[in-house]
Amino acid sequence: MNVKLAAQVLSSSMADAIDYLRSIGHPSFAGSEATVEYLRYLDRLFDILNAKNPVGTGFKSPLRLNNKHVWTQVFEETRHYLTELRVDGKNIMTQRRETPVFGLIIDTYSFTELATDLFDVNMTYLLPYKASQDHIEMFFSCVRARGGANDNPTALQFMFIMRKLLFRNSVRPSINANCTNPDYENSAILEFRSAKRSIVEDDNTTEENETDKSDVLMHLVDRTDLSDYKNNILYYISGYIVMKILDKLTNIAEPCS
Repeated sequence: MNVKLAAQVLSSSMADAIDYLRSIGHPSFAGSEATVEYLRYLDRLFDILNAKNPVGTGFKSPLRLNNKHVWTQVFEETRHYLTELRVDGKNIMTQRRETPVFGLIIDTYSFTELATDLFDVNMTYLLPYKASQDHIEMFFSCVRARGGANDNPTALQFMFIMRKLLFRNSVRPSINANCTNPDYENSAILEFRSAKRSIVEDDNTTEENETDKSDVLMHLVDRTDLSDYKNNILYYISGYIVMKILDKLTNIAEPCS
């Protein structure tokens, strides 16, 4: 299972989509209020536990003293929700697959105590993502990629793989890895002056592929027989694109007088 894809299911976007389908009377989503509540609780908790940007906002902001009342309240509400959660009429804490629930509850207690101790030594903020195992997973993804996708290298192979990682610049994890971080990069111990010697893995996008994508998009836009679902999807995607473009347009020309 690819975690970075599976985690997208437990998101506020998915909850919004289910709410929309239920509101328009889709029969498959009748009575889905409990599912939406479940998604929103976990999405909020995931955002806090995966905060990685010091200037993040909302639930993705770092753990600080001035927002302690926010994340402690989220932790407390989520713990109460998970401990009261029932599946097939039985409390989930008494079932065989209670491990993820226990793990999330332990995380809330652990980060509360860790943040409190670090704030006592004048630490400004805490990024919970830095305490995850993603970093070592991405490192081993680099090791596996250098060895030809070999999961079990010999000692000699591992020695040469480490040599590659130590003396080559910009070695990044595979895009197909279990977890990815676009900012993660295994830097070399020696810096090359020439940028040409820096090895950067790109997405292999060619001009021909871009042209094919544009043709498909224009064909989709020209169609007028789209269902209400597809029209709403296109409306949502278009709005997202416009929002991102407006964020980057910082220098807008003043109108002529």
